[in-house]
Amino acid sequence: DDDDEVPLIFWSNGGPGASSLFGLLTELGPFLLNDDSLRTESYHRTGIPSLLPNPSSWHSLGSILVFDAPAPVGYSSCDDD
Repeated sequence: DDDDEVPLIFWSNGGPGASSLFGLLTELGPFLLNDDSLRTESYHRTGIPSLLPNPSSWHSLGSILVFDAPAPVGYSSCDDD
């Protein structure tokens, strides 16, 4: 692939309290962390959840840029009091 032709996918979860890292690791990234991550031999041996391949990952469609924005960016808000 020519790098100039690869689409850039920009991902940012919306709303307060939802990190884009959560979306990366549960929805669209090349690896997943889920309940099955706690059922592997490696997890039982080390206590560290296993990253599992994500067959539905968006990384096959382009390069993924995952962005977390602090409040008051996007739909988050901060009160003065």
